[in-house]
Parts: sequence; C-alpha cells; structure tokens
Amino acid sequence: MKRRAVFIGAGAVVAVVAFVVVLILLIILMIGGAQQKLKMQQSSLSCVVGGLTAADGSLAIPLMGRVTSDYGPRPNPFGPGYIPPGYTSEAPLLFHGGVDIGGIPEGTPINAVMGGTVIGTNMEGEEGGNILKIDSGNGIEWRYVHIANGTTVVKPGQQVKAGDHLAGAGETGVATGVHLHLMLYVNGERSNPQTWLAERGLILEKGQMPRLTSPAGGDAAGAASSSSAAASSSSAPSATLASGSSPAGAAASDGQPPKVNGPVRITLPEGSEWTLSPEQVENAALIVGVARELNISDKGIQVALVTGLQETMLQNMANPTLPESMNFPHQKTGTNKDSVNVFQQRTVAGWGSVPELMNPEYAARAFFGGPTGPNKGMPPGLLDIPGWEGMAPGSAAQAVQNSRHPDEYNKWENAANQILGQVTGTTPMMCQGAGGAAAAASATSSTAPEGNHALDEDTKRLEIPADFSRSKIVSRAEAGIGGTYTYGAADFRSWDATGLVSRVYQDNGIDMPRQAPWTVGKRTETPQPGDIVAQKWDPTRGRWEHVGIYVGDGMMISAINESAGTRKHPVTQTGTDTVYFDVIQEKK
Repeated sequence: MKRRAVFIGAGAVVAVVAFVVVLILLIILMIGGAQQKLKMQQSSLSCVVGGLTAADGSLAIPLMGRVTSDYGPRPNPFGPGYIPPGYTSEAPLLFHGGVDIGGIPEGTPINAVMGGTVIGTNMEGEEGGNILKIDSGNGIEWRYVHIANGTTVVKPGQQVKAGDHLAGAGETGVATGVHLHLMLYVNGERSNPQTWLAERGLILEKGQMPRLTSPAGGDAAGAASSSSAAASSSSAPSATLASGSSPAGAAASDGQPPKVNGPVRITLPEGSEWTLSPEQVENAALIVGVARELNISDKGIQVALVTGLQETMLQNMANPTLPESMNFPHQKTGTNKDSVNVFQQRTVAGWGSVPELMNPEYAARAFFGGPTGPNKGMPPGLLDIPGWEGMAPGSAAQAVQNSRHPDEYNKWENAANQILGQVTGTTPMMCQGAGGAAAAASATSSTAPEGNHALDEDTKRLEIPADFSRSKIVSRAEAGIGGTYTYGAADFRSWDATGLVSRVYQDNGIDMPRQAPWTVGKRTETPQPGDIVAQKWDPTRGRWEHVGIYVGDGMMISAINESAGTRKHPVTQTGTDTVYFDVIQEKK
C-alpha cells in the first residue's frame, strides 16, 4: 500500500509539472500572439491610419476623419448663452482655439502630426478632458485634446515621429461628440494650425478629409512660403482628373488635388436617383486614383466600380466576425462570412490581413492585382484574369469575385459610368502590404438584412432625468431651426442629421449616442412630440440615412442637407418609409 501511495504521489507530481509546463507554453503563445497582433497593428498604422505621411517624414495626417470646425471665431457650439461645467462665462466658447476633426467612432487612432518629445499625457483638464502634448522643437508645441480614456500609448519623455500612433479619439472633457481638437502653440502663443500646416503641404479644410498636397520640406520651425509649397507639390504624386479630362497622372493647374464640385448623383438600377455620400465619393476617387497610377483603362475602372457598387455601395465595411476590423475607419458593418471592405474581400481567401484589407487603397490594389499587386496573382485580381478586356464589365467583376450572384454586377454599369464621369482620382499613398498567398477561395456578395429593421435596434436603455419633459426636447429642437448642415458635426446649429438628434437630447441631460439613435428607442405606431423619426432605409448598410425629431401634427425638425440646412417640415418631405422610435418609453 505504501508503494502504491508513493507511486500515486509521484504521478500527481508529474501531472502537476506537466500542467505547469503546458500553462507556461500557453502564456508564451498568448504573449507572442499579442505581440504579433500589436506589431501588425502598428505596421498597418502607416498604411491604414497613416500611409499618410509626407515624403520627407516631417508631417503626417493626424486623424482619418473630416474637419468639422475651423480655428477662429464661431458661435457657441452648445447654443447661445449656454455655459457648460468648467466654464465661468460664454466668452471662451466664442473663439475656437484649434481645429476639430470628427465624424469618427471613439478610439479612432490619432497620429503625431509632427515628431518630437512627449511632454504630457492624460492631464484630465476639466475643459479638454484627456490632453496629450508634444514638443516638436524650435518653439513648436502640439496639443491633442479630448482623447478617449485608456487609449494613450505613449508616455512623457518618449520620442515620436510624424505618423506615430499616440492615442484614440474621444469626447472627454467638454465636447459635443467624438473628435480630435488639435491645437498649435508657437513660442508659447496659440496659433492657427490650419494656416501653419497649409504652408507646409497639409490641408485641413472644413468638411473635407485632411490631405497632403506635397512633401513637407524645410526646417520644422521655419514657415515654408506658398511658392515653395507649390513647387514641392508639382513634383509630388498628383491626383488625376476624371476620364477624358486630361491624361493619366495630370495634376490640377494649381498643383492641388482636384476636388469634386457639387454632389455626385447616379441613377440606381431601378431608375431612382441617388446622391453619393462623401465617404462613397472618397472611396470611388481612391479606386480611380489607383487605376490611373497603374495605367488601367476606363474599362478596368468601370469593372472595379460595378463591383464596389454591388458589394457595398462603395462603402468600407467592417465585420464583427473579425473584431479587429471594427477598430479601423469604416462606414458600415456586415456579417457575410469574413468579408470586409468595399469589395468584400476575405482574409481566408488570401486577399490580405485585416489591417491591410480595411485600407481602401490596399483593397483597390488587391482588386486590380497584376504584376505590382500585393498578392502576386494569388488570389487573382482583375489584371490576372486572361481576356478580361473583352468581357462585359459585370462578367469581368464576376471573374474576380466568384460571387453566388454572378448576374448582379451588370445592372450597375450605367451608374459606374456616371461616377467615372464625375469623380476625379485622389492621390494614392503607395500603401503596400505583404498580402496573403493562400489558395484562392470564392468571395461572395454581401447580403443585406431583410426589411427595414436594424440589427442594433432597441438594444440600449438611457437614463432619463426626473425633470424631463417632451416639451423641452421640442423647444430645444426649435431653437436649432435655421442652423447649418455640417457633415460629421454635432455642435448646436452646426450639425448633421444624427448630430442634431444627439445634441438636442444631450442638452436635455440624456446621453443620446452620436450615431444610430434607434439603438436606444423602441418602435411606435403612435409617435409623440420628442420621438425620433428615421427615414431613407439603406438595405446595403442596414440602417436609416436620415433622422430627425418629431414635433407633432405630422411635422419634424431635421438637418436636411447643406443647401436646406435645419428646418421644421412635414415628415413626408424627407421620406415616405418613415419609422418612429420612442426613447422615453416609461414616460408614456
């Protein structure tokens, strides 16, 4: 019995040792995997978030969003006379001491606009929330304001380069939504960052995405002249004009990337008219720009556009099946296998890694393929398909996509031609990735949710203040009538449609989300004043494209568009597929 006990005891020891060894190996694998993931994310930042660094490395685009508010005088973003906590008067709110970049989800990566030394992080000021400061030398100091909690990845004393990842965008402190408030101090004096950066080739123009027009040159502290900036831009890769406007590679006469003037409208297959969103235009322009750089014909561009229109309506799509994809800028989400981006490319099919595929430029290069493509023909891109030039655009698209719905691409040929006639190419950033080399597998078309029901509908509950009343919601909305439509903004009387809804509710003490207000509401067939109006259901995105606030008697208040601004109008004026959501359910 004693020998058996000893034997059992020895066996237990061996089992424990084996367990410990396995546990150690698992920990090592987990750490290695985490390090590899971090390495992939960091390497992709120069491509997905950056890839947006000047040729000489002196400047970088700080955030992939849209400029929502300029430096200088402006109306009180919270509304006339409103003094938020932390302020003693309205005066500081009437002059904007930086430039805002917004229209992005919380956590969107913020990059260093210039290199330098980190001199302060997460100072948690009451007004600006989390702030990060970088001393770029020669009297130049940059401040990154409203950083999201727990996202800062640098520390005081650390040296950073232009384009390095710093933190994630947030709305800490006194803010009207998720955005980056970028401030510049020159020799201790607050200065206009837009003017300073424009002189060096980085344009931050309201309503537009930041763009580099030329490699920045010269001493970081010295102001480059307009003539030198223009001279630099003439030698930089330039955007190309729309088909037939000028030869591939031609630049606009002033050395600046040409922009689309006015909205881009297309005729949908069923015959109705559709105006592309700014994001759709940006994605289309990038496809055109990559094609022009590769000397691909208009026929090839048409194939790419019909593919993007059928798959996602030219919207960069993330996929919750690949959680990593949700960390990158995107316009919609979908759950079609592991498909992501404008073209619905799949990681398992070898198109590339998640960070690569979520970069629209990489996605376009992968779609076109060919000798310079990132995947070297595995899987094959358009240029790798023998005889594609002789195929109909829809057939060529199917040859690349191998879709379960091969006949669906043809119907977009007219719309693709319309886009090609209106959209100019944007300058590719020469973003390349390692890509995958796995065997090709079938990529399938995106499937939209059935009916006008959003997957995230009525999934959250809000805390309602005890003194709440629907009349307060209506009154605040009415105070915004006459305000401007500003894409990506949520300032009072300077907002887009979801920004208006969010701002009006938040000003009444209700934490309404900046996007998708239907997530906190329950459908109702008997709307009351203060309820949310949702219209223009987009089946490809699984969401509504227009929202507003119901004020009774068949009327609503909404930010309609740039020309109409904010109006009180009949519900039927902006849509006939109207759905109402009651946020204040317990108050009925």
